Amino acid sequence: MSGALLTDLYELKMAARYLRRGMTGQATFSLFARKLPPGHRFLVTAGLATWLD
Repeated sequence: MSGALLTDLYELKMAARYLRRGMTGQATFSLFARKLPPGHRFLVTAGLATWLD
């Protein structure tokens, strides 16, 4: 596996559909974490301030 970020094709298709329909408002996302791979000791996240509130 490469070091690139991974996402599902479904997520990209849904984002494209939303943009085509002009849906640019606030969105809701799920937050979860899996077990880190061997040799990795930390997880990098962004946008947690609202979730933590």
